[in-house]
Amino acid sequence: MTKHGFTLIEVLVGMILVVIISLTGLGFLVHCERLLLKPELRLMAANFGRETIEGLYWADYTNLPEQTDTQDTFPPQTNFGEGGGTYNWTRAYSVASKQDYKLITVTVTYNR
Repeated sequence: MTKHGFTLIEVLVGMILVVIISLTGLGFLVHCERLLLKPELRLMAANFGRETIEGLYWADYTNLPEQTDTQDTFPPQTNFGEGGGTYNWTRAYSVASKQDYKLITVTVTYNR
């Protein structure tokens, strides 16, 4: 007597292996997508910081008051599509008077 086809146990084991491999691949895909998103987030943070510095560049330095941690939320929310999530941005700047110049420090933070 010859046997053709697969037994039920062989089919179940094969299905379980396919599911495990698929879930592992999906997790790796999500990790790679987040890894590729980090440079874009850093670039946006640098642009927000540069925008703040450019806004202060045209201000009159003699009348620019000393400030610490002036914060605003900009933009309110940034959505990076599927899987990227929504990020809230906050930028803060401080102005400190030195002898003949003013030191401006800009900090941009983002959280999910």
